[in-house]
Amino acid sequence: MNGKACIIALFLAILLAGCVQQYDAEDITQKLIGKELEYSSIAGETLVYKIKESDIKSVQKIGGKSAEWKAEIGDALKWNVYTDGNGNIVKVEQLFAT
Repeated sequence: MNGKACIIALFLAILLAGCVQQYDAEDITQKLIGKELEYSSIAGETLVYKIKESDIKSVQKIGGKSAEWKAEIGDALKWNVYTDGNGNIVKVEQLFAT
């Protein structure tokens, strides 16, 4: 690669890096509010838990391959919710028995 091509490639890399949205824990928190988690009651009924801001106990960056963020949700009914870098839920761990 000649010098001109290297400069163009470097310029494009810098330009594209500026286009990638960087989310922080507060952004992920805001994206989780209002999302619904399905679970089963002890009788086998499907129930829905809607996430409120007060339900979100912590949000931690984990930087994994498929999940970048881990959020701890709930008190008596608890979940670990994993999201990608954009706040899309990729995995849910239910931490209570039904």
